[in-house]
Amino acid sequence: MDVMSASGQKFYEDEEAEQILRIAAGITGPEGKMSRERLLETAAELGISPEAVEIAERQVVDERRELNLRSQFNAQLRNEFLAHLSSYVIINGCMIATNLLTSPGYFWAMWPLGMWGVGLFLHARVAFFKAGDCYEEEFAKWRERRENPLAAREDLHRSGRPRSVVVGVHVGGRRRSRLRRYGIDQPDRFDG
Repeated sequence: MDVMSASGQKFYEDEEAEQILRIAAGITGPEGKMSRERLLETAAELGISPEAVEIAERQVVDERRELNLRSQFNAQLRNEFLAHLSSYVIINGCMIATNLLTSPGYFWAMWPLGMWGVGLFLHARVAFFKAGDCYEEEFAKWRERRENPLAAREDLHRSGRPRSVVVGVHVGGRRRSRLRRYGIDQPDRFDG
């Protein structure tokens, strides 16, 4: 809501001023777009320094990137859940059919159905309800793996999984071993 000062000048809340400027920029610019030069001119008229505009630009770009990453992460969670759901339906459908054909007097398929159903329910909670620290932790891990694949591999090493695998290869009648680290062949280290 606008407020009148004693000198007769109007004042607006920050949100109102921002909304007014967005509407005005949409009216004057082609298709609601404004050039960077025009943005800097408008900011200068409002007494906003070019440095402040650059900081705000970076913030807007970072926020847009964050929203894009979150939408990709959410899509991946949904796709993983749908794959889990489809395997649940197919496999448990086969188990129910097997149960009804082999022992219709006792419905033993209820045990795997129920146990797997609990896991499916928990997976649905993670995939569709995005509130809480667990979601933020998973997003942070996903983002780190996406932005720095080598760090993700180091995390696997720290988690106790084998970092390298020795694979035996028979070449020319004798066995040669190669050390594969992260899918990259290294020179022969062992001769068999």
